[in-house]
Amino acid sequence: MFNLLMQDDWNPTTLEEATEPGKIGAFVYSASKTLAERAAHNFGSQHPEMVISALNPPMIYSPPLQSITSREAINTSSEAIYALINGEEGRECPGNRLPLFCATEDVAEAHRRVIECQEDQVRGKRFLLCGGSFTWEDVSPPFFFSFLHSPTDLITSPS
Repeated sequence: MFNLLMQDDWNPTTLEEATEPGKIGAFVYSASKTLAERAAHNFGSQHPEMVISALNPPMIYSPPLQSITSREAINTSSEAIYALINGEEGRECPGNRLPLFCATEDVAEAHRRVIECQEDQVRGKRFLLCGGSFTWEDVSPPFFFSFLHSPTDLITSPS
């Protein structure tokens, strides 16, 4: 199924729904991003001297700048990649929660471009960013054949 998302499309989750007991972390995280963005735009509409714009990237992937000294030091985006190459043999691919991505450098470039625009071009605007899409099943075989010594180390796709 294909969904075309535009500037006027919002995550419909309310604060009450997001704070119900038992909600999974990814659901609450997505809701918090939407609620924070709405609050920023509301604040901007009450303070016209400020220019509020929002850039909304999906998952952001690039080599880390910081030194990774332990698995606990890996950020969420990199953890998903790390899980593909480290774990029990025969495990399933991780779920495809958000199979869209941007490179860190592209997100930085988008910020630069918005800053350089005329205020009236960006005030109150939302910029949806996307560098491409993938599934873990798409990237797993070439990824593993590049890094692993044996094809028997490959993870299995869910049935």
